Formats: sequence, structure tokens, C-alpha cells
Amino acid sequence: MDYMMIYTHVLLLTLVYMTLWYCVALYMRDNSIVDIAWGTAFVLMAWMTLLYYEPVTWKGILVTSMVTVWGIRLSAHITARHSGEDPRYAQWRKQWTYVKLRSFLQIFMLQGVIATIVCLPVMYINVSQASLTWWDGLGSAIWMTGFICEVIADWQLQRFIEANTTPGAIMQSGLWRYSRHPNYFGESLLWWGIWIMACALPYGWILIISPALITYLVVYVSGIPMNEAQFADNPEYQKYKQRTSAFIPMPPQQ
Repeated sequence: MDYMMIYTHVLLLTLVYMTLWYCVALYMRDNSIVDIAWGTAFVLMAWMTLLYYEPVTWKGILVTSMVTVWGIRLSAHITARHSGEDPRYAQWRKQWTYVKLRSFLQIFMLQGVIATIVCLPVMYINVSQASLTWWDGLGSAIWMTGFICEVIADWQLQRFIEANTTPGAIMQSGLWRYSRHPNYFGESLLWWGIWIMACALPYGWILIISPALITYLVVYVSGIPMNEAQFADNPEYQKYKQRTSAFIPMPPQQ
């Protein structure tokens, strides 16, 4: 099977999909809708590789269902809380020259490419026509742990935002007592679970690039650093930062 050809097809489909979202962003003058497109891009890639490269297997159905539940839930959550362009994207709009071109390439196309890399274990599982093994039980358990962590963290934060009107107030209870970004931790963990499922296949371990990339991005690039930059001048957050783990949930330091 020509895996490079399969990846090329998926990449082209994803870039077309992201281009359509870019056109919507142009109309709305809101580049942050790319965050809505992120989750459903994985759903598109998963179902394409599951249905196009027959026969369909139970292992493929399992991993595609997991990605579908995660992707639709994430996109729906971001859509529900969306209320105009995110300040991070708005700042880029002010700073950049050739805003439209850079937005297309640096936001939409780049995220499309990254999504296809992160989704590699899902594609490999779907086209390999493999049977279920104990690896899938382990991977599914890890995926479920990460998914539940992400869902609960998002729910707790949304409730805090809706109930709190104090300027500068920081969420510090629930899962957020043990990690400053439990939602990012959960998202990273669930991709490690999917990678473990791919490890049951020949050379599947090579696809460690998928969970390693998403973990690197949320910890060092687009997740934690960009989020915490918004609280650089918040004294309460700096205290919270000193006693609370940035990523992996751990008991807070006293």
C-alpha cells in the first residue's frame, strides 16, 4: 500500500477544507475561527481514511469513533464560547504586514499541515486493516482518561467564567488546582493513547511524532505560552503560577 500517496490525498483534502474556513474568516474578519475548524478537521480525515480504504475493521471503527467524539465535542465547545476574534489573533492582525497572506499561510495552512501530522496514527490504523489487540484496550483507557480530563476542565472553567464577574479572578479549583492547563494535558494524553493503539501495527511506534508534536505545541508554542502571556501583569496569576504545575496535574506547592 502506498502510504505516501494516501497521506498526500488526505493533506490535499485538509488544505482545501482549511481554505474554505479561511474564506469564512475573511468574511467575518475573525481568524480565530480556525480553532473551531481544528477538531472537525480530524473527523474529516478519520472518516475519509476509514471509508475509502476498505475493508472497514473494528479497530478502525473504534479509533474513528474516538476521534469523532473528541473532534465534534471540541469544536462545539469552542463555538459555544466564541464571541469575536480571540485577542491573540487580533494582535497578529495589528502587527503583521500582508495580513491576508500571512493569515492564510501561517494560521490556516500551517494548522492544516500540523493536523495531518497529528492524525497520522489514525490514518495508519484505518488503512492497515488490523484486528483489535490488547494494545487497543490500553490505548483506549489512556484516551478515555485524557478525554474526560479535557471535558471536565473545560466545563469547570466555563462555569467559573459564567459565575465570576471579578476582574482578574483566576480559576484555581477542581482540576485547575493541580494543573494550570488540565485541558491541554487531557488533549495531549488522549493522543498518546491513540499512538499506543498504532503501536500494535508494524513500525507503528515511529508515529510517536503525533503525540510528541501536539505535546510540544501546547507546552512550548501555541498553548501554554500564548495563554499565559495574557496574565503577565496579573499578580494573582503569578502566585497561582508559583504553586501550580503548568501541565501535568500534581499536588500544589504550599
